[in-house]
Amino acid sequence: PVRTGDAVATVGASGGNTESGLYFEIRHEGKAFDPMRWVSLK
Repeated sequence: PVRTGDAVATVGASGGNTESGLYFEIRHEGKAFDPMRWVSLK
């Protein structure tokens, strides 16, 4: 389980990108869901 304060990702430039970025999604049983339904931004 992921707990408060756990790192879940790192960001950086790769694959020829000129800017850092992060692609984030939640999957359940192989189906992608919009993470904004579960994540609050602070």
